[in-house]
Amino acid sequence: MSSALKHPCGVELGGGQAIGPRLGDQQLFLPDRRPPGVAVLGIVMFASFGVSLDDRLADLHLPPDARQQLEGEKLALGAAEAPEGLDAGSRAAVERSFDEAFVSGYRVVMLVGTVAALASALGAALLVEGIKPSGEREEAGTKTLAA
Repeated sequence: MSSALKHPCGVELGGGQAIGPRLGDQQLFLPDRRPPGVAVLGIVMFASFGVSLDDRLADLHLPPDARQQLEGEKLALGAAEAPEGLDAGSRAAVERSFDEAFVSGYRVVMLVGTVAALASALGAALLVEGIKPSGEREEAGTKTLAA
């Protein structure tokens, strides 16, 4: 027996269960509602990580088969692991390259976020510049009525 609360429209609310409309025994998933900025930052992170990792791995002079395995590991970003066939020194260098590339990508994303926040603040300052606070409006209205 289910402990979920059932709503007349077919939505179930329960501890640890998915929330969404149900059709018979099938859970229907609602479309993702994240803002597009999150997707853009994800793309920026992935691109920055890839470029940084390629630069770092180029200095290591790895065998071609190891390079090919590392290309597949790029999708894992910070959770990527070095191929098994490398010696301990090369493996440690590859792991460090993954870590440094992830931090580099994260810095780029933080820089993009900072620039967006500053641009937003500047836009707000330019758009709201001529508006007086409500207290000043009342004082100005009182002065004109008294005159």
